[in-house]
Amino acid sequence: MTASHRMEGGHAVVTGGTRGIGSAISMQLARAGAHVTAVYARNDKAAEAFKAKAAAEGYAVDVLRADLTSSKGIDAVVACVEARKTLTLSVVHCAAT
Repeated sequence: MTASHRMEGGHAVVTGGTRGIGSAISMQLARAGAHVTAVYARNDKAAEAFKAKAAAEGYAVDVLRADLTSSKGIDAVVACVEARKTLTLSVVHCAAT
């Protein structure tokens, strides 16, 4: 990855980020150096598998279960971003529900 595409020290939030294309995007952002928060709605098993895969490759990721169709879910994502205390460089919306 070229220097212009590096994200060291930054944070990325990917909704729908633990499965399918969202998972692939999450991993690419992690490979670019971002700390990734992959948001998911229901599938705990897939989220844990994603987190284990990322950890095995040495990448910093968090998974966050949040229903983005509710204000409570949106608040959870906002709280996560605020808690990181680093610049959020990217928000990618891949959620299908």
